[in-house]
Amino acid sequence: MKNIKGWTLIEILVVLFLMSLLISSISFSYKNLFKFKYNKFKKNLQNMIFYGRELSIVEDREFFLKIDIKNSSIELYSIENNRNYGIIKLPENIKIEKVKVNSLGEFKKGIVNVKIDKWGNIERVKIFLKISSNEIRKLIIKGGRGILYEKEV
Repeated sequence: MKNIKGWTLIEILVVLFLMSLLISSISFSYKNLFKFKYNKFKKNLQNMIFYGRELSIVEDREFFLKIDIKNSSIELYSIENNRNYGIIKLPENIKIEKVKVNSLGEFKKGIVNVKIDKWGNIERVKIFLKISSNEIRKLIIKGGRGILYEKEV
């Protein structure tokens, strides 16, 4: 009998099965990681809005949410004392496509300033986020109290 070297069909099938399990678990965890980062961004944005409202009432002055479309970031700041009170960066795969502000119109590039007045009221804003090549989501900051909610476009 000859000594034949090589793999049997069963060994090849076992290796392929184990590789498919490994690949599926990696892709599943990556998808959950992306969802976690996106939900964390939404929560941080809602907290920033509430913090800005509280500051405007307590300090009796206007604050602004500065939405930077190019850098995909949102910043809370005061013009009066030229101070930054926090900044949020979007996760690396998400980009701001456009921003609509009721009183100012629609913007596709540049920086948009959304005012939080002395009484804690904020303008109504729609932020369109490009999640992937075919998925766009709309974050809406309701006017007045600044409650954040999301819609798929």
